[in-house]
Amino acid sequence: MKNLLLIFMIQLSLFGGSLELERGHIKAHTEMLLDTTIDPINKSLMADLAMAGSDIESLRGRIWVDLNMFMSDMSERDAHMYDALESKKFILATFIIDSVRKTEAADTYEIKGKLDFHGVQKELKSIATISLLNKQLSFNATTTLNMSDYAIEMPCMMFMCVEEEVNLLVDAKFSK
Repeated sequence: MKNLLLIFMIQLSLFGGSLELERGHIKAHTEMLLDTTIDPINKSLMADLAMAGSDIESLRGRIWVDLNMFMSDMSERDAHMYDALESKKFILATFIIDSVRKTEAADTYEIKGKLDFHGVQKELKSIATISLLNKQLSFNATTTLNMSDYAIEMPCMMFMCVEEEVNLLVDAKFSK
């Protein structure tokens, strides 16, 4: 693990062009069968990203959140969410960007990387709108994941269960 971190840090220093996170959040969206939507937000997004000049496809690094910082409109539901995520044991969810590829749509990119979540590392793809204007990088990415892929059992009350498919939206602003 130490060697992996050292290699990662060397790669970032070779790239140069470190980006400073100005603000960011991640929203999750799922639903409870036959009941309601669940939309927790985490406003404590952290990032360690770098980019060579203005080449968005060179964007590399990692984005992470403390799972205990997600909040919805119901604190009791949040407590159940923390229990299901085992957020005291698995505190962070981290996404490491492996590649960024321009798509045909304007300012739209496919991002591939690895999500380390709940002790499981899996490949994950995301579609992102990324733009660079006056040394300000705007980053809006969306993806969907199934909680069962990360060995998480969604909570149920009576016969109503939280759906295991979760949509994620990352919204961040960086300065170069």
